[in-house]
Amino acid sequence: MGEASTHREWTVAASVTALVWAVLVQLRFPGFYLVAPLYCLGWLGLSWKALGAPRVRRPASFGKEVLLGAAVGAGMVGVSLAVAWGLCKGATWPVCQPVETLTQQAKGVSAAALLGVGLLVVPAEEVFWHGVVQTALRPRVGLLARGGLSTGLLALSYLLVGAWELALAALPTFLVWGWLTEWRQTLVAPLVSHGLWTVLMIALLG
Repeated sequence: MGEASTHREWTVAASVTALVWAVLVQLRFPGFYLVAPLYCLGWLGLSWKALGAPRVRRPASFGKEVLLGAAVGAGMVGVSLAVAWGLCKGATWPVCQPVETLTQQAKGVSAAALLGVGLLVVPAEEVFWHGVVQTALRPRVGLLARGGLSTGLLALSYLLVGAWELALAALPTFLVWGWLTEWRQTLVAPLVSHGLWTVLMIALLG
């Protein structure tokens, strides 16, 4: 997907920015959706520098990657809604707390905010976690472990700021996108899948 290593200084800067992002997501202060895209634009720039050149591998068929990402994203939306509206509807199980948290966070999000999430927040998360982190792990661990470790580190960033429900929600979704990145060796399909899932879930749960 990119080089087998990353630039250390830029990687450290992007990693600190990722941890601060976890704090911002946990706080979800008034005006969050105005600040988030601008913050993620800076985070995206740091991650892009961390990747070095060549940063991403061009897919053999861009259209095929987009269609694959859309199919995976649609499937994830279906499963997520089945859990939110079926299994967890009215339930008080701890495992359902992430659904309640995501539902509350989705309320009142404007179309402009959704656009900012899709165009800047999602790419920033993908380029860092599945670009920078998994590229840095490539010389050290195997394919499946890279997807699992990047997801574990993301969950840990949320746990460090006390957002256990966000950590739990991130585990299945980011694991899929991490492994999709390793399978396709490009970020196109994960970006499309992540963007579609995020935007549709916010729109439908809100």
